[in-house]
Amino acid sequence: MVDRSFHVLIIGGGSIGERHLRCFGRLPKVCVSLCEPHKDTRTRLKKMYDITHVEADLEDALSHHYDAAVICTPANLHVDMAIRCASLGLNVLIEKPISTSEERLGELVSEIEKNKVICGVAYTYRSFSSVRDLHSALERNELGQIRQLTVQAGQEFPRYRPTYASTYYASHNSGGGAIQDVLTHLIDCASYLVGPATKVCADAAHLCMHGVNVEDTVHVLARHGKILACYTLNQYQAPNETLFTIVGSSATARLEIVQNSWSIMAANSETWKVRHIQPVERDIHFINQARYFLDAIQGKGTVTCTIKEAISTLKVTLSILESAFTEEKWQQLS
Repeated sequence: MVDRSFHVLIIGGGSIGERHLRCFGRLPKVCVSLCEPHKDTRTRLKKMYDITHVEADLEDALSHHYDAAVICTPANLHVDMAIRCASLGLNVLIEKPISTSEERLGELVSEIEKNKVICGVAYTYRSFSSVRDLHSALERNELGQIRQLTVQAGQEFPRYRPTYASTYYASHNSGGGAIQDVLTHLIDCASYLVGPATKVCADAAHLCMHGVNVEDTVHVLARHGKILACYTLNQYQAPNETLFTIVGSSATARLEIVQNSWSIMAANSETWKVRHIQPVERDIHFINQARYFLDAIQGKGTVTCTIKEAISTLKVTLSILESAFTEEKWQQLS
């Protein structure tokens, strides 16, 4: 619950920036402002939403008073902007991934600690009620010893993001491609549920999507400690689905992200038991994420994903990128 008034600056008015603008704005006692360099985007968003300040330049935007900033620019710009915001004492929510490299991350952590600000990273799956409920079940050891994780995800990406070829998505340098843009969500969610990946081996290719050369198909083998895991992802299949299957010694869990549900099947059973299902409009997850962030600022909880956790996910993602495009991983057959 938001107990006091907040003024939140949204930095970047692209598709995800607009969603944060809308979702923070739907919370009571929250007013939003926008920093966006493109005039057409600024004009359109100002007409659509109740925005306090609209600025083209970041320094001009930062001349006003805010309680927090949400950084929604291409990923290669996240860290520099977050350092600047933290240096001014602003609490910061950074869109995923936290960056495209490990450069200046130590400086960002130091700036956050020095200025005693709250920093979270927007891995939205952690705000899904189904994911949080399954996480609680795993903490209660309801599945027993976890042995295997499989993750299968795909969607017709151009249907949901028709302008992808002209955005950050078109280049690895700005956080584009299936690995940095989508797989990072899966890696982070798995880390939240069963612990971080400790080994990875990957394959990826551009097979389908027009107008870009970055990968749209990814396969990953991983170890999360003693847990064996595999991930498959494509961005062109008709069904929009993201499925996690977690196999334990006592039971198996099936998480369906799109349906916001999870089910359990006990060992020696043949029947799934639905434990949680709550289909909601997609904005609800972002509104929940915004609420958790503001609660953390008020000292009533913690951010859903800490900067330390996001840096861990970044290291895994960068290792997957390196492995995916390294030929030496293959055992060639004649």
